[in-house]
Amino acid sequence: MRAAATSTFCMALMLSTASQAAEQPTRTVDDYICAFAGKCATQKEPEESIEAPETRGFRLIRPTSGPKAGRPQASAGARAGSAGTAVAARQESRPAAQSRPRRTASTAIANRAIRAATNRVDLRLTFELASATLTPRAREDARIFGESLLHPELAGKRFLIEGHTDSIGGRAYNLELSQRRAAAVADYLASLGVDRSRLTPRGFGFDRPLPGRSAQSAENRRVEAVLVKN
Repeated sequence: MRAAATSTFCMALMLSTASQAAEQPTRTVDDYICAFAGKCATQKEPEESIEAPETRGFRLIRPTSGPKAGRPQASAGARAGSAGTAVAARQESRPAAQSRPRRTASTAIANRAIRAATNRVDLRLTFELASATLTPRAREDARIFGESLLHPELAGKRFLIEGHTDSIGGRAYNLELSQRRAAAVADYLASLGVDRSRLTPRGFGFDRPLPGRSAQSAENRRVEAVLVKN
């Protein structure tokens, strides 16, 4: 009975980990160059919507028909004060000097994420259960990171490859497992052409849980690349 329960738990854990990995969007070489070298692709400003011109001090008026179509019709009272209205209209139509195109929320979030990731990035790699064998998806993700390390922007930089685990199991076991996983990632990157001397694998077991997470949290199982500053 206990063996069956353990087997069921392990299977559920594997499916949960695979599901979480599948939900994560794949990073690109440009993402790593942005995070570690600060050379980020320029993001195009979003197209202005129909409401956007209001931030520049004027409103759009859509034409309907006829040469005078779209002109606002003034009442008799408004015509009596035409001089003041003309002045107000000129002030309204004057572009605001300080206005700028608005950024979308997604752009702002992406920029904050890039700044937060500078010098340390979770590679989001997964391994076979209780082993240092990279899953097929992890090998593909690691390959993209390896390609970024061969680009001129990162070619001269060194990195720590840090392995981390949760606290399920003993300290000695998790320290050894985290070290083997970090070394496996460094070895795989070296097989792609990255100079092995640029990569220093280190295992921390469950001594460095993520902020706000208990040591037992499965989210602590990760491999991080950390830029070594000269």
